[in-house]
Amino acid sequence: YNTLLKEGVNPEDILKGLDREIETRKRNSNKENSMKFMQASSTWLNNRTFEAWLDKEEITPDSLLYGKDLN
Repeated sequence: YNTLLKEGVNPEDILKGLDREIETRKRNSNKENSMKFMQASSTWLNNRTFEAWLDKEEITPDSLLYGKDLN
């Protein structure tokens, strides 16, 4: 974590990436808990997995509605 901060990574981006991954996994958990398949925090940071989640669309209440016309 400290290495990432020294490289200039914004801690807000790390938290935003984590939040998006958790929200997506919670939303996609049907009968099985998909949280148990998350990477260990050290691996998640070292592999910079949070960066991939920053590119994902922000989760809003409207994005959770499936099959409903949003117009």
